[in-house]
Amino acid sequence: MYPGLYMSIGYSQKDVELIRKAVPREILDKAGFSSSDASTDIASRMQIAFERLLPKSLQCRIVTMNELSEPGNALYRIEWYGRNEMFNHTRTKWHSDGAEKICSPYVRKLADHFSLNESPRFQLVLSTVKQVKVLDYLDGLPQSLAGGIKTGLVCYHQMFLIIMLSFFF
Repeated sequence: MYPGLYMSIGYSQKDVELIRKAVPREILDKAGFSSSDASTDIASRMQIAFERLLPKSLQCRIVTMNELSEPGNALYRIEWYGRNEMFNHTRTKWHSDGAEKICSPYVRKLADHFSLNESPRFQLVLSTVKQVKVLDYLDGLPQSLAGGIKTGLVCYHQMFLIIMLSFFF
């Protein structure tokens, strides 16, 4: 996976199937179950909840990554809209090149709402969401891997020192 800001959402397929069978089509359409893909409907409703947390001057969006999603677990990329002065961009556009880091605190806040049961679960589509996890790969490797790599580098460094010292003594 490329560096970026991602959100992984686990949802209940059984709940989705039950809702689609039990609720009339016109109510489903009004509630946001308008496509045949639950992950697309969830992204749409999460975007609405996300925009309620964002300051008026900040635009971030949730983009569905169908190629990395599977039924019951959807992966989304977060993008930021603006002019990235770090890369000398002269016009505003959607970015997923590291500039979306500005959206990170709000994505985490959205995820926290779900973990603390403060989310808008009264919405029919979002009631199927069971877990939200933020994956921030903008600072390099995830923290869980960083420890193993550091110890590996220390081992190589020590081995290098031993080899170098053996030539001198």
